[in-house]
Amino acid sequence: MQIYFLHALILSIVASLAVMIGFIQNRKSWVLCAILITTFFASPITSFTRAAAGAVLASDVVGLVLFACMVTGLRREWFTGERARWWAPFRLLLIVFVLSTVLVSPIASVGLEQTRYASRVRQMGLPLPVLMAGFRLLKLIGLWATISFACRLDYDESNFKVVRWTCVLGAASLATAEILTKLNVVDLHMLMPWDVWQGGRILGMPKASGARLMVLGLGMLALRIDRFWNPLNVGFLGLIVAGLFFSGSRAGLAAMGISVIALGLLGRGRGVLMFFLGSAAAVVGLIIVQRYAPDVSGKLWSGQTGYTMAGRTDIWKWNLQWLIHHPLAWITGVGGFNYAYALEEYGTVSEHAHNDYLSCVTELGIFGLIAMAAYIRRLMGGFWQGLRVLTRRYRWESLCMLGVLTGYLFASLFEQTFYASMSDLPMTRAMGIVLGAYAIRTARAVEEVTWEPYLETDELPDPSLAPGYAQEV
Repeated sequence: MQIYFLHALILSIVASLAVMIGFIQNRKSWVLCAILITTFFASPITSFTRAAAGAVLASDVVGLVLFACMVTGLRREWFTGERARWWAPFRLLLIVFVLSTVLVSPIASVGLEQTRYASRVRQMGLPLPVLMAGFRLLKLIGLWATISFACRLDYDESNFKVVRWTCVLGAASLATAEILTKLNVVDLHMLMPWDVWQGGRILGMPKASGARLMVLGLGMLALRIDRFWNPLNVGFLGLIVAGLFFSGSRAGLAAMGISVIALGLLGRGRGVLMFFLGSAAAVVGLIIVQRYAPDVSGKLWSGQTGYTMAGRTDIWKWNLQWLIHHPLAWITGVGGFNYAYALEEYGTVSEHAHNDYLSCVTELGIFGLIAMAAYIRRLMGGFWQGLRVLTRRYRWESLCMLGVLTGYLFASLFEQTFYASMSDLPMTRAMGIVLGAYAIRTARAVEEVTWEPYLETDELPDPSLAPGYAQEV
């Protein structure tokens, strides 16, 4: 097996050691930082295929090491607190995903050796469907460990600070890489050089995933708007917004715009300030792109990205036709991570539908779609409750998370956001860490506000004010 990027191998080793030492030495922040750092660098260590679908990433290795540490029972006291409310439906989605990957995907892949994809896979003496199912299952185990860790960890204040600043620095790194690459200073696409999608990557990350992570970084930056006059914060804001424009991701820019508008409408004084700061940064970013990268600017307005082999509308049309012609797929789907083979008969290459809901129902069937809808509803519902119940700092934090999620909801119509595809798993892990941490933080604050007035009396509050208080918050 060839090592494609030595820095990815070194990063995986260092981060894995940090996870193990963190468990041994009782350092939660080490574990959180190691997980998050690897999600912003998606250059492959090696690959079982001649494309990104079989790539082994640093975040995959760290996810499996985290899984091993968790199943050994180390630091069980870390997981005795609250759980994020959205973990239960997300866990159900993962169960459907695992069953689909193990049971449906191999059956749906029968005869795959005769397709054009077989020549891109190193079969290693195993039947191709079995090899694919085993590889995908390992990816899902790492994802399960990461999201489970994030949604059940007993966080302290220093942990939230680590999550916030690691995310901001990761987003700034992606933005810097985008700018340097588009200005032809240095090529930081960093995927396998012969891969057809090379031009659409940055640090190995799909440009859409990178844009979504930059929006998440902006959300983390907005959490401390009371310190926004710090030159460092202003610099990060301008850098990340400029990186979004240089990425050329229209869905990412739309998500940023919708998030900023949501903050402006619901955020009172802080929200209005964030709206004007974001708008000013966007104007400056647009001017810089038009001046120094006119080709990127032209593609933004013309709609020509140069990275897709078929337009989104064509993919959606073929996807719907396939679902109509294969009614059983509404129940079983074509199998987890198997989307490309659903459209094989239409002669197109696409890892996903550029739409969360079409991708989910095509791969996992209607049960997977229901589980995903429940997870999104729980995710947004927790922060919406915080927005209604909390005040001051905690209300602002809930609004920042809700603003990011509102932008993501729009983006999910055009790119993978809430539903994971193979190439987007690092983004899913980063989202899981951030949203899991702040869902628990919001739930704690809601619990205090809801129950504190009754602590000195015999009267009990309405249990509906704190849904799932005994088990989940």
